[in-house]
Amino acid sequence: MNAAIRIAMGMPKPAVLSSFQAEGVVVIHMATMIRPDVPILFIDTGYSFKETLLFKDKLAFKYDWNVIDIPVEDGPVCCRDRKVVAFKEAIKEYDCYVTGLRRTSSPSREHTPIMQWQNDYTLLKVNPIADWSKEDVLKYLSLNDLPQHPLYEQGYASIGCEPCTTPIKPGEDERAGRWRGEARVECGIHETES
Repeated sequence: MNAAIRIAMGMPKPAVLSSFQAEGVVVIHMATMIRPDVPILFIDTGYSFKETLLFKDKLAFKYDWNVIDIPVEDGPVCCRDRKVVAFKEAIKEYDCYVTGLRRTSSPSREHTPIMQWQNDYTLLKVNPIADWSKEDVLKYLSLNDLPQHPLYEQGYASIGCEPCTTPIKPGEDERAGRWRGEARVECGIHETES
């Protein structure tokens, strides 16, 4: 079992942050093998693909995962108000959170550490599969008989909110379909001071 996930699940109040992509399913599976009732935080922006919501509910039911939908309020800046503000509020009761970030998913994530202290959230962020490849993720899913998000079959490689997510083209990095045509590459949750 991954050492970083063991450390995270050994904390008094850990959580997993997931949008139920392949990497998220991997870290949820790892975390729940150690701590079955660990809270799995899902930010319900109101713009999620229906496929994401159905997939999340299906997995939560099938594996009895403790999924907590984080509600959001409308605001003038979609990602900031619907994701970052909602996350900052929800994460206050935890002392550690786990993500499925990987260095090879995008140039913006190539320096992702396995563990980092986040001063702005005052808690530990653990990225246990930061040094994994996409192939490692797919192998883990296969070995553990875990399903993949149905939108992968339609050419999506990174799945966020429906209005801001498109399938990728051959040769593009995995996150190229997010905010296509804009300068941004992250919603803001993972752009924090460390």
